Amino acid sequence: MCVNAIVTFNANATKAGAAPIYQWKKNGLNVGTNNSTYIDNTLANNDAISCSITTTTSASASSNVIKMNVFSGVPNVPAWISGARYDLCNTTTDYVYEVSAVSNATGYNWTVPNDAFIKSGQGTSSITVNFLPSFRLGNITVNGMNACGGGGVKVANISANPSKPSAINGINQLCNNQQNVSYSIDSMALVTGYLWAVPTDATIVAGQGTNNIVVNFGIKTGNITAQAQNNCGGSIKSVLPVNFNCRLSQSFNSSNNNSFSLVSPFDKEIIFTSDQSINHAIATLSDVTGRVVYNWGNISFNANEIMKLQMDKNIPKGIYFFKINNTSFDFVAKVSHE
Repeated sequence: MCVNAIVTFNANATKAGAAPIYQWKKNGLNVGTNNSTYIDNTLANNDAISCSITTTTSASASSNVIKMNVFSGVPNVPAWISGARYDLCNTTTDYVYEVSAVSNATGYNWTVPNDAFIKSGQGTSSITVNFLPSFRLGNITVNGMNACGGGGVKVANISANPSKPSAINGINQLCNNQQNVSYSIDSMALVTGYLWAVPTDATIVAGQGTNNIVVNFGIKTGNITAQAQNNCGGSIKSVLPVNFNCRLSQSFNSSNNNSFSLVSPFDKEIIFTSDQSINHAIATLSDVTGRVVYNWGNISFNANEIMKLQMDKNIPKGIYFFKINNTSFDFVAKVSHE
């Protein structure tokens, strides 16, 4: 019962004689009047109500004790609905949704979308749901119930489509015309494939439909997007904006066929990228006489990483040769300082 509810208790006596005496007790104390009925609207939780009867011949009997279960208000909002939120595209699967026990709740009221039905469990803290082929998007709700009414409602958004993919892994600060740049998302269960999109003059050269692609860029910036797909539709897209922070004006091949792209003219730094990783190479800048005017020493870099080699002294304007070499390759390109 709910607090302040009016409760009527009745004592049904047999063979009590013409005028028995009724004595009602609340927690062992006398209450009420000499009547077979007792009414109370101030009951608290765990109050004990009983009645004793004395007949005209002084015989007596006592009733059973009723222990009161009194609620101070409606139940709290359930903390969380556990169960699948996405990829609800399989109409032959039983999907289970449940909540932890809610204080003061004696039951639970669940609702599901029109294109789904509760197979079992209504009224309890756990239900089994089936989805119809027409289901695409909706909510599952639940609230606790007791004698005071229904408590606050917890809502779970659900979809037949896949969940949003993870953040896109890959560099987003590039040079125009940069080639063979890799991007990826985490692999996802239950999906049938992935749909990628790139800026308008970029090209996906490998991996469309998988969770890992390789892109050749042109001169336009924009967004790389990834969408997970299943037989019911596509997910919300993950988006990675890409921008150009340098201009690759020359492309070269090294002695071992590494592809290099290099910014020229340069100012206070040499900017370049390669389609392969290089370890323990020596980078130098020489004038047209072959004299080394700047030596960066030992450097290493990853494939498609934009390298910026800073110079801490002024270099006269003119034509120079930028060289990177180690034991396995040798790369030289002419650059200008204007």
